[in-house]
Amino acid sequence: MARAKEAIVFCLDIGLGMQTAAPGYPTAYDSAVKVLSMLIQRKIFSESKDEVALVLFGCEETANRLADTDDNSYQNVSLAYPLGNVSFDLLEYISYSLKPGTKVADFLDAVTVSLDILYNETKSKKLNCRRIVLFTNFSHEFSNDSLDGIIGGFSADGMDIDLCVIGPEIDIETIGLNGKDETNDEESLKDEPSTSTSLPKRRKLNHFNPSIDPNTGKPKTCQQMAGEKVVTKMFNGGVNGECYSFSQATKAVTGFEKKSVRSAAWKCHLTLGSELAIPCVAYAKTKEAKLKQTWKKCHAKTHKTADITVNQFYHVEDDQHTEVEKENIGKGYKYGKDIIPFSSEDDKQMKYATEGKSLSILGFTDIDNVPPNLFVDDQALFVLPESGDNASCTSLSAMVLGLQKQHLCAIACYIYRKGTNPKLVALIPHITEDNICFVMIGLPFSEDVRTLSFASLKDRKAHQPSDKQLQVMDELIDSMDLSDKSNSAELYPPEHMLNPYFQHTFQALYRRSQNPNAALTHTSDNVSTLLKPNNDVMERSRVKLEHVQSSFSLQKQVWKKDADLKEAWKKVDIDQADTQGSSSISGLQIAQISVPTVEKVGTVSPDSDFIALLSNAEGSAIEEIFKQLQKKIEEFLGDPFATRLENKIIVSLKTLINHAQKHNQRDNVNKFLHQIKLRVLKMPFRASFVENNIAPIDESVSAEHFWSDGDRAADRQEDEEQEDDEQGADELLDMMD
Repeated sequence: MARAKEAIVFCLDIGLGMQTAAPGYPTAYDSAVKVLSMLIQRKIFSESKDEVALVLFGCEETANRLADTDDNSYQNVSLAYPLGNVSFDLLEYISYSLKPGTKVADFLDAVTVSLDILYNETKSKKLNCRRIVLFTNFSHEFSNDSLDGIIGGFSADGMDIDLCVIGPEIDIETIGLNGKDETNDEESLKDEPSTSTSLPKRRKLNHFNPSIDPNTGKPKTCQQMAGEKVVTKMFNGGVNGECYSFSQATKAVTGFEKKSVRSAAWKCHLTLGSELAIPCVAYAKTKEAKLKQTWKKCHAKTHKTADITVNQFYHVEDDQHTEVEKENIGKGYKYGKDIIPFSSEDDKQMKYATEGKSLSILGFTDIDNVPPNLFVDDQALFVLPESGDNASCTSLSAMVLGLQKQHLCAIACYIYRKGTNPKLVALIPHITEDNICFVMIGLPFSEDVRTLSFASLKDRKAHQPSDKQLQVMDELIDSMDLSDKSNSAELYPPEHMLNPYFQHTFQALYRRSQNPNAALTHTSDNVSTLLKPNNDVMERSRVKLEHVQSSFSLQKQVWKKDADLKEAWKKVDIDQADTQGSSSISGLQIAQISVPTVEKVGTVSPDSDFIALLSNAEGSAIEEIFKQLQKKIEEFLGDPFATRLENKIIVSLKTLINHAQKHNQRDNVNKFLHQIKLRVLKMPFRASFVENNIAPIDESVSAEHFWSDGDRAADRQEDEEQEDDEQGADELLDMMD
């Protein structure tokens, strides 16, 4: 859900006391400007609708409504940027125009001016939150005579203004927010990252010396400690808010955030046949975040699209780059070497005509038939009963409960609106303490699915890992566990992870906005950190990786044909050829170069290799050559893309059968055909075996009968395998008992 609009006044101390620090430490002024700049950037790139204002104190100017020259109150406090939407103009002012001040000012005066701005500018507006963000190190003198009135101003007329203080580290045990003693409230001290463009909730500080400011490396003055006590009194007096150190705030605002999007309600009737129609509404629960292309227009100073002109030119891909008018351009699809034109009229006729939005159930299936690997689309939606409709709530709840009880889900046709293509979706029951609804997830059509058939590992005994190798892999997986066992949490919680692509893009946009003519730099350290694996996980798994390397030996395989070809070239006497003025390559050498010696049945042309090997084979070598071709055929059948190897499989089998009788290998080939029969029956090109008359030799059975009679055998084998698995599971349960 999108965050409601807020009104925020950034109150920045630029006085003299903010400009000192120990050697090697940044000044409080630099830290405050950095945090403020990042906050503004986050709001710009998240397309926030919040209204912000900038109040400076400690400056030479005095520009505020409360200033009185007679008693010198509210002096050196200036409204630098009035309340309005965030923009690059404000960011440019902070980065280039803002300079350190030469005066000192009372931070309570600045807070009072900020309260006055919020009261007068927002009292007639509907806002979710009003907030003052105060940047100071409390190094200037102040007067707390009217502190009670200031505290009351935070809740004047029921506005409930929050206060966020960013400055030196303050011992959290000395501050209780909202009048509470938080020293024993462990839940309130937990680190809770925020999903808004503001700062996250205040974190519990580690033990440190409260008299030393770790941000500047200098001891705190009595003036600073007095300011911290005033802030403590404000929070204990009923002011809502948080405290941050500069280092905490810098870390919290380092990353950019995506735009918050409100899920729009999609109202429709869930229909089942022609009799049942349940009014429902769907909300997007999760959706893929995408970077909007409108950011290429974000540098328009007047924020008008018309200020950016785009000139498009069309050229033919020839040597002259001939320009073509847009009216002469048409759509076409490449078919082989030809381009088939496809006009707009053809495009309209090919579109599926839909009458309007609908969500109609086509049928029901077991949830196990809809595994996660079949989920498509870039979003998941919650389908809820229409609000306030009791009949809808009763009907939809009954359907959800009934499907979950029977372990079923609904398959439905989803049409977003008139003219859009229909989608196939699964309606999966989802029951929690708060909701009973369907989760709607997209499914692919049959032509969108590419079925890959993988050979069973049981058929490749030589490739099966040993018990030791399996144990080593299990230990490696355990060592790479991404859960934080210290607090039972994830190391990389998805809801808190930043998108590196977004981060790099926004940083590039910011740098280009600040210096349009400068070249973009490489990826920043912050983005690079997001791409690095966790150090603890890497250290844990390092030893296990060494065990894996020692358990799985790898050997470099040299292609013998390539080696023979190189040897043939080495035998060519180039010097002698140059001396005689003609080539001295012998006929044998030419033969070795052009036709390498065949030593085994290969993958490129297995039938030719098989015939070449048989031509010079005798005795037991013949049977070994037949086994080589048979093994190669089994590899082709087990390939995930076996359909592409259909022709190669058919040719190899025909070659195998044709030479079986001649070399007395009839029984061997027949046995092989029976072995691959069950596997072939599951192939989509089984009909090709019948068309090419591939069948056992002299068994008086036709190819059609041979490749169809095994259907029942295939079913029996699947039943036996399932029965074996069930028996194995039962035995395992017995052992556990």
